[in-house]
Amino acid sequence: MNKANGRALLNASWQLLRKDTELLWLPVLSAAFTTLAALAIFGAGFGLGLVDPDTDFDSPRVSAIAVVVVVAVVTTVVAVFFQVALAAAAVERADGGDPDLRSALAAAWARRMVILKWAVVLATVGLLLRLIQERLGGLAGFLTRLIGEAAWGVATYFVVPILAVDEVGPVDALRSSGRLMKATWGKVAKTSVPFWGLGLLLWVPGFFLLTAGLGLLAVAPGPGAAIGVLVASLGALGLVAAGMVVSAVGTYVRVVLYRHATGAPIPGIEPSLAARAF
Repeated sequence: MNKANGRALLNASWQLLRKDTELLWLPVLSAAFTTLAALAIFGAGFGLGLVDPDTDFDSPRVSAIAVVVVVAVVTTVVAVFFQVALAAAAVERADGGDPDLRSALAAAWARRMVILKWAVVLATVGLLLRLIQERLGGLAGFLTRLIGEAAWGVATYFVVPILAVDEVGPVDALRSSGRLMKATWGKVAKTSVPFWGLGLLLWVPGFFLLTAGLGLLAVAPGPGAAIGVLVASLGALGLVAAGMVVSAVGTYVRVVLYRHATGAPIPGIEPSLAARAF
């Protein structure tokens, strides 16, 4: 796949998403509910004495480990739920439908049990990789976790679109994703180049404004501090907006790639271009 083809596929994903801009709230809802769930569970853990910040960070007790595991599973369930909702909406739009927040959430709710099972798998793998890193320690542990997460990310690349489309369980979804990625991994990787370019383009302004605003807060008293608050607030809002767009477009890109890999039509992409892309 050349860069032009990669940009065309990215543009097709963006054109689909532009028709359903209200769905950009799904990544925001995901982040909000994930944060609330983590705070609620950790708060309950502290309140019940299951977690002690003075001792459990260095030598965690079984109760503290259990709280961490529950947080990992619950937050992963929430994140996957909203990812599947967005993917289902992308599929509905590509099939000629008119998705909205209600239809997207309803589609994910209909798949709630398989989402729960897949989230448990994801959380388990994440915790195991973290445990391996801590056991090995140092650079070896870091590199082992990094390579493991990269390999796992490649193997599971198509799982969310599969869960949104097919009536399959997590094991079958993982197998299907692995087969599709094995056949198309080089092309999928090249498609990611313009996508991450878009992400960088969107993230940089917000990061710059946030950094500049915090710098003003640190060195400028009085009116300068007020300007710093304003600039930092604009930067934070810019980062949130960038996160909304990057997360949503990323899901739509996966759906577009998945549709072609499985022989489904892609709105806005000529068949000849899609064939060259893969």
